Amino acid sequence: MPTCNIISRTLTLSFLLTVTLLQSVADIRACSIKADEQIIFFPTTGRFNNEQKAWKVIIHGWIFEPETDSPTVKSLSNTFGRLINLSEDEIESKIFKERSRLFFVDNERGKKITVRIRNKIYQLKPSRPNGHFEYEVTVPLEPSTKQDGQNTSESIFFETVCDAGHKTYTGTARLINGPGISVISDIDDTIKISEVLDRKALIQNTFVKEFRDVPGMANLYRELERSGAVFHYVSASPWQLYPPLSKFMADR
Repeated sequence: MPTCNIISRTLTLSFLLTVTLLQSVADIRACSIKADEQIIFFPTTGRFNNEQKAWKVIIHGWIFEPETDSPTVKSLSNTFGRLINLSEDEIESKIFKERSRLFFVDNERGKKITVRIRNKIYQLKPSRPNGHFEYEVTVPLEPSTKQDGQNTSESIFFETVCDAGHKTYTGTARLINGPGISVISDIDDTIKISEVLDRKALIQNTFVKEFRDVPGMANLYRELERSGAVFHYVSASPWQLYPPLSKFMADR
């Protein structure tokens, strides 16, 4: 092989590596998450697009700055507790403080979130005034996957891309493709005792008491899952209650 061709190919490879490195650095710099900010990714779904032979994955999250130690937030939390007619003991309880704290955070607007899915970088749309961001990304099939999208893993996992000084936040999207059984289930008074028809009991079950199972439902849903059913949960609860609700469901 002529020497000039070797040099040319070497320079081309070096140029491509430099461009790739600069692009990676730009992707990391696009992350606008500060050290005192947090992200919660909500569980979503991915659907298979036959024309593109790729997954359409919805990424929905919330970015905010906690204010748990602020005297103002403590005062607002106490006022909130009194407005919903909780006693002073209930307002001072650990459960109420934990569940009410996410109602008094600094929502971050205009934040650009960058995530990595299967070694590919995706830039999401900026967060809205309420701190939420939601965007659909296109994820190509893996080389080992059938072209119809079947025999894939059950979920796609993603993570935030930032420099080493930031915490990494992760999320999942359940892949839904082809025929099957889906169970769409409510949460309140279906799998969790809420007593929605009794206002006082509902408030206490939501903000003060440990979440309790509706008897027999966990075993029933496990049986349905073993039969191949996929579950989708709906709730009228505010987004701020997602962390304790997700823990309650994960422990069952």
